[in-house]
Amino acid sequence: MQTSSKPIVTAAVAVFAVIVASLLQVADAKLPEAGLDITGKITKYTDAERKTYHLSEADIAAMPQYVITTSTPWTSRAKFAGIRIEDVLAKVGATGTSFRITGYDGFISSDIPFSDVEKYHPIFATSMNGVKLKIRNFGPFFIVYPRDGYYEELNNSKMEASFARQVKSLEVN
Repeated sequence: MQTSSKPIVTAAVAVFAVIVASLLQVADAKLPEAGLDITGKITKYTDAERKTYHLSEADIAAMPQYVITTSTPWTSRAKFAGIRIEDVLAKVGATGTSFRITGYDGFISSDIPFSDVEKYHPIFATSMNGVKLKIRNFGPFFIVYPRDGYYEELNNSKMEASFARQVKSLEVN
């Protein structure tokens, strides 16, 4: 009599799926609270000793939220929601002319001029299509420009580098 291995394979796949889901939950649980540290040429601090302004998740949620529907270098057209970078710069009393981003993945952006922020009004996206961004999917903060509205200007390697993902901190220059 021949037996089928199909139930064993199905059970193994189910066990694997449960293990992966559990590991993802544990990984998310061990991550620090999403927040944004701003340093450099700023005049307001939450930690004067470190000359840092820390925006917590609660601070960010309390700020005006904006939506940009656009594609990015890594995504098709999607609805991104978050806070405007210009609002963050105003909140910390930024006195520089540009800023750099550092990501959780070690990425450090080139200088992003304030003039780009004033012209394009990019956001620190905290969600995409209504789903909260996490480190594994561009979060906790993803700089998003309205690329589709300014396609000729924003569709080049220099500007695409400004679409920083997994943003951890911002330094005003």
